[in-house]
Amino acid sequence: MAQATSLYRERRSFAKIPDVMDVPNLIAIQTESFKWFMNEGITDAFNDVCPIENATKDMCVEFGDHYFGDPKYTVDECKEKDVSYQASLYAQVRFINRDTLLGNDRATEYKYWAQGIDAVLQRYRMHYEDVPFFYDYKDPKHPHHAIGIYVNYLQVGNLLVLPVFDVPGNKDAEAFARIRALFPARTVVSFNCNDIALEGGLLNCITWTLRN
Repeated sequence: MAQATSLYRERRSFAKIPDVMDVPNLIAIQTESFKWFMNEGITDAFNDVCPIENATKDMCVEFGDHYFGDPKYTVDECKEKDVSYQASLYAQVRFINRDTLLGNDRATEYKYWAQGIDAVLQRYRMHYEDVPFFYDYKDPKHPHHAIGIYVNYLQVGNLLVLPVFDVPGNKDAEAFARIRALFPARTVVSFNCNDIALEGGLLNCITWTLRN
């Protein structure tokens, strides 16, 4: 007797085949690469293009520290609103005018010193910004003090720390106003430097870092 033949092929299920290896993270290369770019790559890119100079090389722009802000929307909100998942990039931008000097007010300086400064400025076609200072304060125990010198300020990022001297005849308020006018984009704060200034030092001395 002849055996009946089925019109359909035998079905085989491959769903029960055991896993040989775990499924890899197929986007790991992209995510790790982007994390590196956020932390180190942007810094390398800034260093490659900086300083950005003008044709005469007397002015330039430099990029400093950077950080990312918080994303405006979460991942789920981006999907719902059909917008990109993104965060703002903030970077410190430093504008440098190489033809401008800051120094003690020439009108208060010794005459020979002021004339020497003017001669150098004229020779090299440079601009000079006068900053108030005073040298009338006397202390017999500290004849070589640095009280009265305001141009020895400290700049850290967007913060500018100005030395002030709470002594009779000081020009703290005048110097503070002058520095704020010269650096309108900076946050200017004052710091009483009397103790260190009596010994002849200012912010350049107290900001030294010594490594063992």
